[in-house]
Amino acid sequence: MYQKIYLDNLIIPKNNAKIRLSFPLDYDEDLAFFGECIRVEGSLNKGTKNMSFGNSDISLLKEVERILAKFNCHIYRTLHISVKIPENLTKEDIKIIDLSTNKIKEKFLIRHSERFDRKFHELTFLETKIIYGSEKQYKIYLKDKFVEIHINLPEASRIIVNPKGEVTAVVQLIFANFALREVLRTALEIPEGRKSKIIFVPPILLNSSNSVISSAISAVLACEGFVTYLEPPKSIRSVGVEMTSRVYVEQLKILFDKLGIVGHIRYRNDRKVCSLRISGKENLSRIQEIIKFIEPFKKNRFDYMLTTYRNFNDASKATQLVIEAIKNLGKDSSITNIAMFIGRKERTIKTYLGRLIKENKIISSKTRPSFYQLSSEVY
Repeated sequence: MYQKIYLDNLIIPKNNAKIRLSFPLDYDEDLAFFGECIRVEGSLNKGTKNMSFGNSDISLLKEVERILAKFNCHIYRTLHISVKIPENLTKEDIKIIDLSTNKIKEKFLIRHSERFDRKFHELTFLETKIIYGSEKQYKIYLKDKFVEIHINLPEASRIIVNPKGEVTAVVQLIFANFALREVLRTALEIPEGRKSKIIFVPPILLNSSNSVISSAISAVLACEGFVTYLEPPKSIRSVGVEMTSRVYVEQLKILFDKLGIVGHIRYRNDRKVCSLRISGKENLSRIQEIIKFIEPFKKNRFDYMLTTYRNFNDASKATQLVIEAIKNLGKDSSITNIAMFIGRKERTIKTYLGRLIKENKIISSKTRPSFYQLSSEVY
């Protein structure tokens, strides 16, 4: 039985043509998932009826879009691209060329930001016509040098960028529905504007059933979660989140407790963040049973961490895991994605890729980055 959200408790026009939602509204698994996505990584834009959500994982974006379709929301996609640049560059020093059209992009920004006491300088620009399963390429002139960047938006999994570490790309979903916005703001108690330090778990979620709580946690892990595996001798295996809202992390621990999963909180004053970490075979097995991983990379790393990490020291089993990763990833089989799929370091995967190429079991593309496919000997 779901908790109900009633129209009379919201400040919205009593006009069904504008509301576009059926009340009373069930606070079900989908609404809980969507609500926590907006709370931890989305935004209720101040002064407008617009809402937004951004992420670099296409699977998560598609899940949010599926839920938005239930709420009759029209979705507008943009791709936000950031490139690290040297200090002291001006707009006059920079020129961006879209290689698919050979047109110069006139609109861009230079940002000087600080994160965890680290200062960095970025060039940012956006694309407005976004299709999953497409690619974008740019040549960027930075005064006396240039860099070519490549962005691949797969049908599922994370956006692939090159050069890695210098470029980030995030798809931003922008949507509007006044009634839904008031549900999020009033019933789910999501603050407007910047909110990362002040968010908390609302009573409606704390008092929900385990299935609703599990769905909400799934959203948090998809947006802000991490899966950590370090091989022996450290042998670290854990799942968790790290956020700036101490209250939210402490209440998230309560939600895990309700599901029979024990976590440990750590406060890091040097970075002004609070982390919740869950470890131990019993706790991790419980997560596998009742919490769905939306992101393929996190899911595959988590499953591998529980079931196959002990077998990786066997070379024959290791190469078979690489082959299975290439089968699953298909055209997205870069060394980075294979490493993330299996949950190992790239230099380890590189060794086994070289071995498989010598054995004529896989073929490497001549692109940069390289992508791998299985040869006819494997099939």
